[in-house]
Amino acid sequence: MPRLIDASRCPHCNEDLPDPMPRVCPACAGSLQQRFLRTGCLTSAPLLLLTAGTLWFVEHLLRG
Repeated sequence: MPRLIDASRCPHCNEDLPDPMPRVCPACAGSLQQRFLRTGCLTSAPLLLLTAGTLWFVEHLLRG
């Protein structure tokens, strides 16, 4: 099941949405699916892991 936005109106055209909520707005065809988790975008996770791995590697080289 797709993750749908929690709203009664379309965020694109501000039209009322029917029940049950469709995947796209019937008025403007805008997507009503959430692209990312509510906690935030996951695109920053690889950069964070790369930075942490690099710091760990540098620390390992300096100690040993």
